[in-house]
Amino acid sequence: MTAEEALKHLRSTDTEEQLAILRELSSLEAMPELYDTTVENLRSPEPGVVFFSLDMLIKKYAAQTRRDAELLTPQLIQLLSTGYGPVVDRAIWALSVTGENSINELIRCIISSTDERSREAYTWALSRNAHIRQYPMLVVTTLRGLLQDKNPHIQYAALNALMDMSPLRPFERLASDAYDFEPVYTELEVTAQALLKAHIFDTEWIDRYLELLHNRHKPNH
Repeated sequence: MTAEEALKHLRSTDTEEQLAILRELSSLEAMPELYDTTVENLRSPEPGVVFFSLDMLIKKYAAQTRRDAELLTPQLIQLLSTGYGPVVDRAIWALSVTGENSINELIRCIISSTDERSREAYTWALSRNAHIRQYPMLVVTTLRGLLQDKNPHIQYAALNALMDMSPLRPFERLASDAYDFEPVYTELEVTAQALLKAHIFDTEWIDRYLELLHNRHKPNH
């Protein structure tokens, strides 16, 4: 298949035709000529087209995505609020591909946005960004502040993020000596207890977090 043929299908007004070519292209070598149209398709009203376009940016055009980070970052952040899980997942991944400044942009949006659902989405995205190791103090301080947020959903996102970054969890999201979590644990415990009493969220993970926090000084923790 030539790039010209692929472009014709990508620019089709028929969603099924677009999806078919995107699936086919996912198994082929990257064609640089398709990059601009792939970016344009991030604005498609069809979630499937957006998902596969994001997947292409991540897997086929990572260098171009990093190069055009300033252009792409606002679009990717906007996609975090779509509520469509596969698109949100790929948007989070693509933000990491744009580079470490995505950390600063997500924090700026968390602070400045007046839309609560968007702020929640930005908080989850920050917690999963690949560059948090470069900014441990900034990221942890931001998330600690969100534990006090008036919105329990944002508190819950911050709780999950900080627990996953802490030495109590096995993910090594931060270097072991990057941040002293001992002062944070008390704050996490208070937030977890409050969220447990609110009866808004599934208690399984909150109970698990509280168990880890309570037992953190025992030999196996």
